[in-house]
Amino acid sequence: MKHILLDGSWTLIGNDFTIPATVPGCQYTDLLAAGKIPDPFAACNESKVQWVAERDWTYRKTFSVDHTLTAYEHIDLCFDAVDTLAEILLNGKSILQCDNAHIGYRVDVKPFLAEGDNLLEVKFRSPFPYLDELQREDPMPRNMMGTTGIPHLRKPQCHFGWDWGPTLPIAGLTRSVGLRAYNGSALGGIKIRQSHEDGRVTLTVAPRNAKVDFVVSVQSPDGSVSEAAANAGESATIVIDHPSLWWTAELSGQREQPLYRVTVATTQEGGDVIVRKIGLRTVTLDRAPDRYGKQFRFLLNGIPLFIKGANWIPADSFVTRVDGARLEAMIGDALDANFNMLRVWGGGYYESEAFYDLCDRKGLLVWQDFAFACAPYPFYRESFLQNVLSEVDYNVDRLETHPSLAVWCGNNEIEAMSAGWFNCRKLIDWTEKFFYHILPDRLAGLESAVPYTEGSPVSGTFMKDVGADHSGDTHLWQVWHGQRPLSYYRERYTRFCSEFGLESLPDLNTIRYFAKEDELDLRSPAMQAHQKCMSGNGKMLYYVSTRFRIPRRFEDLVGLTQIVQAECVRYATEHWRRNRGRCNGSMYWQFNDCWPVASWSGIDCFGRKKALHFAAKRFFSPVAVSIAESGQKAEVFAVNDLAAPFEGSASIRLMTFDGKTLTSDKLQVSVPALTAVSLGWFDYESQLKQYRNNCVLCVDLYDKQQCSVSRSTCLFAAEKDLDLPVAPITLAAEMQGDAVEVRLTSDCYQRYVRLDADAQDAVFSDNCFDLMPGEIKTVTVRSGSKAINVSARSLAIAPAKGSKWSDAWFRLRFSLIPINLANRIVYRFM
Repeated sequence: MKHILLDGSWTLIGNDFTIPATVPGCQYTDLLAAGKIPDPFAACNESKVQWVAERDWTYRKTFSVDHTLTAYEHIDLCFDAVDTLAEILLNGKSILQCDNAHIGYRVDVKPFLAEGDNLLEVKFRSPFPYLDELQREDPMPRNMMGTTGIPHLRKPQCHFGWDWGPTLPIAGLTRSVGLRAYNGSALGGIKIRQSHEDGRVTLTVAPRNAKVDFVVSVQSPDGSVSEAAANAGESATIVIDHPSLWWTAELSGQREQPLYRVTVATTQEGGDVIVRKIGLRTVTLDRAPDRYGKQFRFLLNGIPLFIKGANWIPADSFVTRVDGARLEAMIGDALDANFNMLRVWGGGYYESEAFYDLCDRKGLLVWQDFAFACAPYPFYRESFLQNVLSEVDYNVDRLETHPSLAVWCGNNEIEAMSAGWFNCRKLIDWTEKFFYHILPDRLAGLESAVPYTEGSPVSGTFMKDVGADHSGDTHLWQVWHGQRPLSYYRERYTRFCSEFGLESLPDLNTIRYFAKEDELDLRSPAMQAHQKCMSGNGKMLYYVSTRFRIPRRFEDLVGLTQIVQAECVRYATEHWRRNRGRCNGSMYWQFNDCWPVASWSGIDCFGRKKALHFAAKRFFSPVAVSIAESGQKAEVFAVNDLAAPFEGSASIRLMTFDGKTLTSDKLQVSVPALTAVSLGWFDYESQLKQYRNNCVLCVDLYDKQQCSVSRSTCLFAAEKDLDLPVAPITLAAEMQGDAVEVRLTSDCYQRYVRLDADAQDAVFSDNCFDLMPGEIKTVTVRSGSKAINVSARSLAIAPAKGSKWSDAWFRLRFSLIPINLANRIVYRFM
């Protein structure tokens, strides 16, 4: 077998342009590199480049082959992705029509190849005439967040606008292109099944093309190799004694997981070969009845998990800019924040091989949506249905063997939105037919061993109890869209929350990428262009004002939107973790951004971490304490997500802001594996009568070596109503190798200490934390700059813009805006 890549230098041709191009790539990145368009991410430039997607474009490349390639019986031209509507020509002959960005294409081109030079052309059509024509023939419901009619096109739906994303529908070859030459028949993909019994694993391996003889070899992590052969129509079996099981990083305690290399090859010389890396593990989704209703929990190798993570969207609007280093940094960030799962959301792509390979290596589970989101789809149209089923076949074969893949999910929010299409019963009926019958039947026919859930959120019964707490998973948007207070989360004992959150502004350096200094105002055109959620800026101010005074300085507003966002997710997650077993997962919306924008992300598009991401490392800690305050009392909990019991101690202190201890307790702590326990109720009625506005409850958890494991702090009133001290924070910094070590201390309690640096690439080991009176906190700062200056401030005491009355008047006026009032009413009944 021989493989030749055709990536690299191509030519892009448009009406007025013939410019150098790069594959993988798209028309926007090539035009940007050639200086033909302004940066769509800067200023209000998104609106200035809409013409790009309205035009047709051609990618062209000349390449050479010689007799060593043409001597093979078959030469397949392989496109790992073509986005989206395209005709492919080789030496002037039309060889392929493409209409699905979610699949790869493979066609035997030996009859069309010539020894020497060959001309390959990919002619892309604008999606808009195509959508307009189909929308006239078969109207889809109005899209409130972008282009109407996009369900007709198998392309990432977020390319046409979302409530966090721009309208920048790319055209391009977004993954590799190459020639694959081989003799005999192609394997057509492979199936690998695992049977775990009596401490060993039996692998059953077969090609999807049952007409070829083949051999299998399995290389274990220690380098040893086992082999087996089978005839056409049979399966090969390999038994692995003393297997090294695949675990999440949390359960293994390791950042590299054991992987087995499986190679399947036809027996013919020069024949087809497929190589996959697998992990030995079992993953199940338990939906059995229990005393609360029906479970919704994942088990890995029989261990019940509490899922901790977030929703992943495309990491860049121009996806080919996401290289291996960027992906590795992002997966590393997820693991640093103690994630054990990412959900690949259905309005984007099925991710790249590099993404799943990293999750396999690092021990991070993946919830994989099929690429359907927030709209009905014309499954009743036979050509569309067959296109979709080809997509299912392709991606099941491509992704099924990844050990990180934990669940196939039918769609995002389609069932929850179906009631809105009451005037077109056909759309509702086909939603049920496809996701409850056709798709699971197809998976069964493909012998998929990965669990399947019909959508998210679902209850398991179509359009019944969607979003209820007794079964299935939930998306809880009563907080944010419905303007409910954060305390609402404690009313919800969801079995599994797969979406919730609050918007915040991105890092100030990121904002300065698209807004000038005189545009640092939520009302400026640049700021509004980078806010895609209806009433989003007002909602951020609303939630800030419920806890803090609306700040005078823009940089403080940035910080406080992030703090309130972090508190939202912390408050909900800690509640659900305290109810581990009844509640089984917390996956916030969203992990990342695709461009610089106000959004629900914990990390912005340039990799700068918000307060939420730093907080997640704390509230997702495998062993953690939390406080459930109620009036003048507090119940303290410890939770242990590890497979071994935890033994340690806890210090519980109620102290004034200047460090005076009002009362304290020390406890020995024992938490069984995979359990949450109450450490007791503590009554502070007598202390709070005098010190309510001047005290903080601090709980520290230590292991048996007296090393700090977790901390939780609690105030008994909103920050704006407290007498928080205005006191200096002392910083001392020194170089430690290639990093700066910063030590912070203060005589008084400092709420939400925010560190900033004068280097835009500064990376902090921690940020946006509470600093207790007299303690020394050490933070590491890394930067490419040789000299770096670090500053610190407490965001909770940021100077106010107006009075408490003006803040309250703003909240009232904002709540009475008709669309906001309507949302408050609607979400009361959801």
